[in-house]
Amino acid sequence: MNACIITKYLGPTDTKGSRIVVRTRNQSITVPWDYELDADINHAFAADYLAQKLGWDERGYTAHAARGADEGTFVHVLEFHSI
Repeated sequence: MNACIITKYLGPTDTKGSRIVVRTRNQSITVPWDYELDADINHAFAADYLAQKLGWDERGYTAHAARGADEGTFVHVLEFHSI
């Protein structure tokens, strides 16, 4: 079984710093941008954070990521090791 997580960068506003919206079909969260990390790692950590929140990390998975068609968007496909 596989799952898909989409991450999208949101730039800073007058009241909020940069952040990443992380979503699956049924869940969406926003995580703050870590300015000490590059974009690829920020997106990977955000996807992993949501996977942990959903309990998917307990099953074990390998993540495959690619930049999406929209600027600042990544697609993460999680390939689970066990069902």
